[in-house]
Amino acid sequence: TNRSQSSMLSRCRWRGCAPARGELGRHTRGCAPARGELGRHAAHYCITRHAASASDSTPLLLRLYEEMLRIRLFEQRCVELFDRKFVKGTAHSCEGQEATAVGVCGGGLLTERDFVLSHHRGHGHVLAKGADMGRCLAELGGRRDGYCGGMGGSMHLADLSKGVLGANGVVGASLALGCGAGLAAKYEGKGRVAVAFFGDGASNQGLFHEALNMAAVWRLPVVFFCENNQVGLSTDIMDVMASDEMGKVLPRAQGYGDALPTDRRLCVDGSDVVAVREAAAYCIGEARAGKGPSVVEALTFRHGSHNVGQNLPESTLSDDDREIRRKDPLFVLRGRLARLGGEESTLRAIDALTARAAAAVDAAETFARASPEPGLADLDAAVFSPPSFSPPRHAAAAAAAA
Repeated sequence: TNRSQSSMLSRCRWRGCAPARGELGRHTRGCAPARGELGRHAAHYCITRHAASASDSTPLLLRLYEEMLRIRLFEQRCVELFDRKFVKGTAHSCEGQEATAVGVCGGGLLTERDFVLSHHRGHGHVLAKGADMGRCLAELGGRRDGYCGGMGGSMHLADLSKGVLGANGVVGASLALGCGAGLAAKYEGKGRVAVAFFGDGASNQGLFHEALNMAAVWRLPVVFFCENNQVGLSTDIMDVMASDEMGKVLPRAQGYGDALPTDRRLCVDGSDVVAVREAAAYCIGEARAGKGPSVVEALTFRHGSHNVGQNLPESTLSDDDREIRRKDPLFVLRGRLARLGGEESTLRAIDALTARAAAAVDAAETFARASPEPGLADLDAAVFSPPSFSPPRHAAAAAAAA
Protein backbone atom coordinates (compact mmCIF):
# COMPACT_ATOMS: atom_id res chain seq x y z
CA THR A 1 0.00 0.00 0.00
CA ASN A 2 2.74 2.44 0.90
CA ARG A 3 4.48 1.71 -2.40
CA SER A 4 1.37 2.63 -4.37
CA GLN A 5 0.71 5.69 -2.22
CA SER A 6 4.24 6.92 -2.73
CA SER A 7 3.52 7.23 -6.44
CA MET A 8 1.14 10.06 -5.54
CA LEU A 9 4.02 12.10 -4.14
CA SER A 10 5.97 14.45 -6.35
CA ARG A 11 9.38 15.71 -5.28
CA CYS A 12 9.73 19.48 -5.38
CA ARG A 13 12.45 20.78 -7.71
CA TRP A 14 14.46 23.96 -7.53
CA ARG A 15 13.46 25.07 -11.00
CA GLY A 16 11.35 24.12 -13.97
CA CYS A 17 8.05 24.05 -12.09
CA ALA A 18 4.90 25.34 -13.77
CA PRO A 19 1.87 23.79 -12.06
CA ALA A 20 -1.59 24.49 -13.37
CA ARG A 21 -3.70 26.74 -11.18
CA GLY A 22 -5.07 24.74 -8.26
CA GLU A 23 -2.83 21.71 -8.89
CA LEU A 24 -0.61 20.39 -6.14
CA GLY A 25 2.79 19.11 -7.06
CA ARG A 26 6.35 20.10 -7.85
CA HIS A 27 5.94 23.59 -6.40
CA THR A 28 9.35 25.20 -6.08
CA ARG A 29 11.21 28.39 -5.41
CA GLY A 30 11.26 28.87 -9.16
CA CYS A 31 7.50 29.15 -9.63
CA ALA A 32 5.38 32.18 -8.84
CA PRO A 33 1.79 31.09 -8.20
CA ALA A 34 -0.94 33.55 -7.40
CA ARG A 35 -1.30 34.52 -3.76
CA GLY A 36 -3.31 31.86 -1.97
CA GLU A 37 -2.12 28.90 -4.04
CA LEU A 38 0.47 26.46 -2.84
CA GLY A 39 3.85 27.44 -4.14
CA ARG A 40 7.62 27.70 -3.82
CA HIS A 41 7.96 24.61 -1.63
CA ALA A 42 11.53 23.43 -1.92
CA ALA A 43 12.36 20.81 0.65
CA HIS A 44 9.39 18.48 0.94
CA TYR A 45 6.90 16.57 -1.16
CA CYS A 46 3.52 17.71 -2.40
CA ILE A 47 0.51 15.51 -2.98
CA THR A 48 -0.25 15.39 -6.70
CA ARG A 49 -3.78 14.57 -7.75
CA HIS A 50 -3.87 12.02 -10.58
CA ALA A 51 -6.76 11.51 -12.98
CA ALA A 52 -7.56 8.20 -11.26
CA SER A 53 -7.07 7.43 -7.60
CA ALA A 54 -7.76 4.63 -5.17
CA SER A 55 -9.88 7.17 -3.28
CA ASP A 56 -12.10 7.88 -6.29
CA SER A 57 -14.78 5.40 -5.21
CA THR A 58 -18.27 6.89 -5.24
CA PRO A 59 -19.44 5.12 -2.03
CA LEU A 60 -16.31 6.29 -0.18
CA LEU A 61 -16.64 9.84 -1.50
CA LEU A 62 -20.29 9.98 -0.47
CA ARG A 63 -19.30 8.79 3.00
CA LEU A 64 -16.66 11.51 3.24
CA TYR A 65 -19.17 14.08 2.00
CA GLU A 66 -21.71 13.08 4.63
CA GLU A 67 -19.11 13.23 7.40
CA MET A 68 -18.06 16.73 6.32
CA LEU A 69 -21.69 17.81 6.01
CA ARG A 70 -22.49 16.59 9.53
CA ILE A 71 -19.64 18.70 10.87
CA ARG A 72 -20.74 21.73 8.83
CA LEU A 73 -24.33 21.55 10.07
CA PHE A 74 -23.16 20.90 13.65
CA GLU A 75 -20.98 24.01 13.58
CA GLN A 76 -23.75 26.14 12.13
CA ARG A 77 -26.13 24.89 14.81
CA CYS A 78 -23.56 25.75 17.49
CA VAL A 79 -23.50 29.36 16.30
CA GLU A 80 -27.30 29.48 16.39
CA LEU A 81 -27.39 27.99 19.89
CA PHE A 82 -24.75 30.45 21.12
CA ASP A 83 -26.93 33.30 19.90
CA ARG A 84 -29.87 31.69 21.76
CA LYS A 85 -27.76 31.50 24.99
CA PHE A 86 -27.60 27.69 25.07
CA VAL A 87 -23.87 27.28 24.32
CA LYS A 88 -21.87 28.35 27.35
CA GLY A 89 -18.61 30.25 27.14
CA THR A 90 -17.37 30.46 23.58
CA ALA A 91 -16.67 28.12 20.69
CA HIS A 92 -14.37 28.12 17.69
CA SER A 93 -16.03 26.92 14.49
CA CYS A 94 -14.10 24.76 12.01
CA GLU A 95 -16.54 25.59 9.20
CA GLY A 96 -14.52 25.60 5.99
CA GLN A 97 -11.89 23.24 7.44
CA GLU A 98 -13.97 20.05 7.39
CA ALA A 99 -11.74 18.37 4.78
CA THR A 100 -8.77 18.22 7.14
CA ALA A 101 -10.76 16.62 9.96
CA VAL A 102 -12.54 14.07 7.75
CA GLY A 103 -9.56 13.43 5.49
CA VAL A 104 -7.51 12.29 8.49
CA CYS A 105 -10.03 10.95 11.02
CA GLY A 106 -12.95 9.92 8.81
CA GLY A 107 -13.62 7.17 6.34
CA GLY A 108 -12.10 4.46 8.52
CA LEU A 109 -8.51 5.60 8.03
CA LEU A 110 -7.84 5.52 11.78
CA THR A 111 -9.06 2.88 14.21
CA GLU A 112 -10.62 3.54 17.61
CA ARG A 113 -7.32 2.49 19.17
CA ASP A 114 -5.40 5.23 17.36
CA PHE A 115 -4.91 8.49 19.23
CA VAL A 116 -6.03 11.96 18.16
CA LEU A 117 -4.95 15.18 19.89
CA SER A 118 -6.86 18.32 18.99
CA HIS A 119 -6.83 22.07 19.65
CA HIS A 120 -9.28 24.87 20.35
CA ARG A 121 -10.94 24.53 16.91
CA GLY A 122 -11.47 20.82 17.37
CA HIS A 123 -15.16 19.92 17.00
CA GLY A 124 -14.54 18.42 13.56
CA HIS A 125 -11.71 16.15 14.71
CA VAL A 126 -13.79 14.74 17.56
CA LEU A 127 -16.87 14.13 15.41
CA ALA A 128 -14.90 12.65 12.50
CA LYS A 129 -13.22 10.20 14.91
CA GLY A 130 -16.66 8.89 15.87
CA ALA A 131 -17.66 10.83 18.99
CA ASP A 132 -21.36 11.15 19.78
CA MET A 133 -22.80 14.40 18.44
CA GLY A 134 -25.39 14.67 21.20
CA ARG A 135 -22.79 14.39 23.96
CA CYS A 136 -20.62 16.97 22.18
CA LEU A 137 -23.48 19.45 22.02
CA ALA A 138 -24.43 18.69 25.62
CA GLU A 139 -20.87 19.57 26.66
CA LEU A 140 -21.03 22.88 24.79
CA GLY A 141 -24.30 23.58 26.58
CA GLY A 142 -22.86 22.84 30.01
CA ARG A 143 -25.03 19.76 30.53
CA ARG A 144 -24.34 16.72 32.68
CA ASP A 145 -24.42 14.25 29.78
CA GLY A 146 -21.60 16.06 27.99
CA TYR A 147 -18.23 14.39 27.61
CA CYS A 148 -16.83 16.35 30.57
CA GLY A 149 -20.05 16.46 32.53
CA GLY A 150 -20.76 19.93 31.18
CA MET A 151 -17.76 21.43 32.97
CA GLY A 152 -15.20 21.49 30.14
CA GLY A 153 -16.94 23.17 27.23
CA SER A 154 -15.96 23.52 23.61
CA MET A 155 -12.19 23.41 24.03
CA HIS A 156 -12.05 20.24 26.15
CA LEU A 157 -14.03 17.67 24.19
CA ALA A 158 -12.62 14.18 24.65
CA ASP A 159 -13.77 10.61 24.09
CA LEU A 160 -11.21 8.14 25.36
CA SER A 161 -13.24 5.21 24.02
CA LYS A 162 -12.60 6.55 20.51
CA GLY A 163 -8.97 7.43 21.08
CA VAL A 164 -9.71 11.15 21.27
CA LEU A 165 -7.43 12.30 24.07
CA GLY A 166 -8.91 15.75 24.06
CA ALA A 167 -9.00 19.19 22.59
CA ASN A 168 -6.93 21.84 24.29
CA GLY A 169 -7.03 25.58 24.74
CA VAL A 170 -3.24 25.85 25.15
CA VAL A 171 -1.62 26.77 21.85
CA GLY A 172 0.67 23.95 20.75
CA ALA A 173 -0.19 21.61 23.63
CA SER A 174 -1.28 18.88 21.22
CA LEU A 175 2.30 18.64 19.91
CA ALA A 176 3.71 17.56 23.27
CA LEU A 177 0.71 15.39 24.12
CA GLY A 178 1.08 13.74 20.73
CA CYS A 179 4.64 12.75 21.66
CA GLY A 180 3.35 11.18 24.87
CA ALA A 181 0.67 9.24 23.00
CA GLY A 182 3.22 8.19 20.40
CA LEU A 183 5.63 7.00 23.07
CA ALA A 184 2.87 4.91 24.69
CA ALA A 185 1.99 3.44 21.28
CA LYS A 186 5.62 2.58 20.58
CA TYR A 187 6.10 0.84 23.93
CA GLU A 188 2.88 -1.10 23.42
CA GLY A 189 4.12 -2.29 20.02
CA LYS A 190 0.72 -2.96 18.44
CA GLY A 191 0.90 -0.57 15.51
CA ARG A 192 -1.10 2.28 17.00
CA VAL A 193 -0.41 5.82 15.82
CA ALA A 194 -1.04 9.30 17.17
CA VAL A 195 -2.20 12.28 15.12
CA ALA A 196 -1.53 15.68 16.66
CA PHE A 197 -3.44 18.54 15.04
CA PHE A 198 -2.09 22.04 15.45
CA GLY A 199 -2.49 25.43 13.82
CA ASP A 200 -0.04 27.61 11.95
CA GLY A 201 0.38 29.85 15.00
CA ALA A 202 1.50 26.92 17.15
CA SER A 203 4.60 26.55 14.99
CA ASN A 204 5.78 29.84 16.52
CA GLN A 205 5.93 28.15 19.92
CA GLY A 206 9.17 26.60 21.09
CA LEU A 207 7.18 23.47 21.80
CA PHE A 208 6.90 22.87 18.05
CA HIS A 209 10.62 22.12 17.69
CA GLU A 210 10.83 20.38 21.05
CA ALA A 211 8.09 17.96 20.02
CA LEU A 212 9.46 17.33 16.52
CA ASN A 213 12.95 16.76 17.91
CA MET A 214 11.74 14.30 20.55
CA ALA A 215 9.59 12.42 18.03
CA ALA A 216 12.51 12.26 15.60
CA VAL A 217 15.05 11.09 18.19
CA TRP A 218 12.75 8.36 19.49
CA ARG A 219 11.21 7.51 16.08
CA LEU A 220 7.72 7.94 17.49
CA PRO A 221 4.65 6.97 15.42
CA VAL A 222 3.21 10.49 15.35
CA VAL A 223 1.70 12.44 12.46
CA PHE A 224 1.97 16.16 13.18
CA PHE A 225 -0.82 17.71 11.13
CA CYS A 226 -0.82 21.49 10.68
CA GLU A 227 -4.10 23.11 9.70
CA ASN A 228 -2.77 26.34 8.23
CA ASN A 229 -5.87 28.49 7.77
CA GLN A 230 -3.56 31.45 7.15
CA VAL A 231 -5.14 33.65 9.81
CA GLY A 232 -4.15 33.93 13.47
CA LEU A 233 -7.18 35.31 15.31
CA SER A 234 -7.68 38.28 12.94
CA THR A 235 -4.16 38.73 11.53
CA ASP A 236 -2.89 37.42 8.21
CA ILE A 237 0.06 35.10 8.85
CA MET A 238 1.97 36.86 6.07
CA ASP A 239 2.37 39.72 8.56
CA VAL A 240 3.62 37.68 11.49
CA MET A 241 5.53 34.64 10.18
CA ALA A 242 8.91 35.20 8.56
CA SER A 243 8.91 33.21 5.33
CA ASP A 244 8.53 33.98 1.64
CA GLU A 245 6.41 30.87 1.14
CA MET A 246 2.66 30.42 1.51
CA GLY A 247 3.32 27.08 3.20
CA LYS A 248 5.22 28.46 6.18
CA VAL A 249 5.35 25.53 8.57
CA LEU A 250 7.05 22.78 6.54
CA PRO A 251 10.31 24.71 6.04
CA ARG A 252 10.57 24.79 9.83
CA ALA A 253 10.45 20.99 9.94
CA GLN A 254 13.80 20.59 8.18
CA GLY A 255 16.90 19.64 10.06
CA TYR A 256 15.91 16.38 11.74
CA GLY A 257 17.89 14.10 9.46
CA ASP A 258 16.77 10.65 8.41
CA ALA A 259 14.20 10.53 11.21
CA LEU A 260 12.05 13.12 9.43
CA PRO A 261 13.06 12.85 5.75
CA THR A 262 11.71 14.78 2.81
CA ASP A 263 9.10 12.19 1.85
CA ARG A 264 7.47 12.52 5.29
CA ARG A 265 7.14 16.29 5.06
CA LEU A 266 4.02 16.73 2.96
CA CYS A 267 2.11 19.72 1.67
CA VAL A 268 -1.54 19.30 0.71
CA ASP A 269 -4.56 21.30 -0.40
CA GLY A 270 -6.68 21.41 2.74
CA SER A 271 -9.83 22.07 0.73
CA ASP A 272 -9.60 18.70 -1.06
CA VAL A 273 -10.62 15.88 1.27
CA VAL A 274 -9.26 13.26 -1.14
CA ALA A 275 -5.83 14.87 -1.26
CA VAL A 276 -5.82 15.18 2.54
CA ARG A 277 -6.82 11.52 2.87
CA GLU A 278 -4.00 10.38 0.56
CA ALA A 279 -1.41 12.38 2.50
CA ALA A 280 -2.73 11.07 5.82
CA ALA A 281 -2.88 7.48 4.58
CA TYR A 282 0.75 7.62 3.48
CA CYS A 283 1.98 9.10 6.77
CA ILE A 284 -0.14 6.81 8.94
CA GLY A 285 1.14 3.81 7.00
CA GLU A 286 4.73 4.92 7.53
CA ALA A 287 4.09 5.38 11.25
CA ARG A 288 2.50 1.94 11.61
CA ALA A 289 5.50 0.45 9.85
CA GLY A 290 7.82 1.91 12.49
CA LYS A 291 9.37 4.54 10.21
CA GLY A 292 8.81 7.42 12.64
CA PRO A 293 7.08 10.80 12.59
CA SER A 294 5.69 12.85 9.72
CA VAL A 295 4.64 16.47 9.28
CA VAL A 296 1.75 17.48 7.03
CA GLU A 297 0.80 21.06 6.28
CA ALA A 298 -2.67 21.61 4.82
CA LEU A 299 -3.52 25.04 3.47
CA THR A 300 -7.14 25.55 4.39
CA PHE A 301 -9.55 28.44 4.81
CA ARG A 302 -11.60 29.29 7.87
CA HIS A 303 -15.11 30.55 7.25
CA GLY A 304 -16.33 33.19 9.65
CA SER A 305 -14.78 34.79 12.69
CA HIS A 306 -12.13 33.45 15.03
CA ASN A 307 -14.79 32.46 17.55
CA VAL A 308 -18.46 33.03 18.23
CA GLY A 309 -19.18 36.26 20.03
CA GLN A 310 -15.69 37.58 19.37
CA ASN A 311 -14.70 41.14 20.23
CA LEU A 312 -11.83 41.17 17.72
CA PRO A 313 -11.54 43.27 14.58
CA GLU A 314 -12.23 41.48 11.35
CA SER A 315 -9.32 39.79 9.58
CA THR A 316 -6.83 41.99 7.76
CA LEU A 317 -7.24 39.96 4.56
CA SER A 318 -7.91 41.78 1.32
CA ASP A 319 -11.08 41.20 -0.69
CA ASP A 320 -9.13 39.13 -3.23
CA ASP A 321 -7.75 36.90 -0.52
CA ARG A 322 -11.20 36.53 1.00
CA GLU A 323 -12.45 35.25 -2.34
CA ILE A 324 -9.64 32.70 -2.49
CA ARG A 325 -10.38 31.57 1.05
CA ARG A 326 -14.01 30.83 0.19
CA LYS A 327 -12.91 27.66 -1.56
CA ASP A 328 -15.28 25.20 0.06
CA PRO A 329 -14.43 21.51 0.65
CA LEU A 330 -18.07 20.50 0.17
CA PHE A 331 -18.21 22.16 -3.25
CA VAL A 332 -14.86 20.66 -4.21
CA LEU A 333 -16.01 17.14 -3.37
CA ARG A 334 -19.42 17.65 -4.94
CA GLY A 335 -17.68 18.54 -8.20
CA ARG A 336 -15.61 15.36 -8.03
CA LEU A 337 -18.74 13.28 -7.42
CA ALA A 338 -20.50 14.91 -10.34
CA ARG A 339 -17.62 14.09 -12.66
CA LEU A 340 -17.71 10.46 -11.52
CA GLY A 341 -21.44 9.80 -11.43
CA GLY A 342 -23.20 12.63 -13.23
CA GLU A 343 -24.74 15.84 -11.91
CA GLU A 344 -28.31 14.57 -11.53
CA SER A 345 -27.52 11.41 -9.58
CA THR A 346 -25.04 13.33 -7.42
CA LEU A 347 -27.67 15.90 -6.46
CA ARG A 348 -30.14 13.16 -5.54
CA ALA A 349 -27.56 11.45 -3.34
CA ILE A 350 -26.56 14.72 -1.69
CA ASP A 351 -30.20 15.60 -0.97
CA ALA A 352 -30.56 12.30 0.91
CA LEU A 353 -27.32 12.85 2.82
CA THR A 354 -28.36 16.39 3.72
CA ALA A 355 -31.68 15.21 5.15
CA ARG A 356 -29.93 12.53 7.19
CA ALA A 357 -27.26 14.90 8.51
CA ALA A 358 -29.85 17.55 9.41
CA ALA A 359 -31.87 14.94 11.31
CA ALA A 360 -28.75 13.90 13.23
CA VAL A 361 -28.09 17.49 14.30
CA ASP A 362 -31.72 17.94 15.34
CA ALA A 363 -31.52 14.76 17.41
CA ALA A 364 -28.28 15.97 19.01
CA GLU A 365 -29.92 19.24 20.05
CA THR A 366 -32.91 17.39 21.48
CA PHE A 367 -30.58 15.16 23.50
CA ALA A 368 -28.52 18.10 24.76
CA ARG A 369 -31.53 20.14 25.81
CA ALA A 370 -33.00 17.18 27.69
CA SER A 371 -29.81 16.71 29.68
CA PRO A 372 -29.78 18.38 33.13
CA GLU A 373 -27.18 20.87 34.23
CA PRO A 374 -24.55 19.59 36.66
CA GLY A 375 -25.29 20.17 40.32
CA LEU A 376 -23.23 20.66 43.46
CA ALA A 377 -23.04 16.91 43.95
CA ASP A 378 -21.12 16.63 40.68
CA LEU A 379 -18.34 18.95 41.83
CA ASP A 380 -16.74 16.59 44.33
CA ALA A 381 -16.01 13.97 41.68
CA ALA A 382 -14.66 16.69 39.40
CA VAL A 383 -12.22 18.00 42.02
CA PHE A 384 -11.37 15.17 44.42
CA SER A 385 -10.20 11.65 43.71
CA PRO A 386 -12.78 8.94 44.39
CA PRO A 387 -12.71 7.43 47.92
CA SER A 388 -11.65 4.03 46.59
CA PHE A 389 -8.55 5.51 44.98
CA SER A 390 -5.24 5.14 46.78
CA PRO A 391 -2.11 6.43 45.04
CA PRO A 392 0.70 3.92 44.53
CA ARG A 393 3.35 4.01 47.22
CA HIS A 394 7.01 3.22 46.95
CA ALA A 395 7.85 -0.13 48.58
CA ALA A 396 10.26 1.45 51.05
CA ALA A 397 7.69 4.05 52.17
CA ALA A 398 5.04 1.36 52.59
CA ALA A 399 7.42 -0.75 54.72
CA ALA A 400 8.31 2.24 56.90
CA ALA A 401 4.64 3.06 57.44
CA ALA A 402 4.00 -0.52 58.49
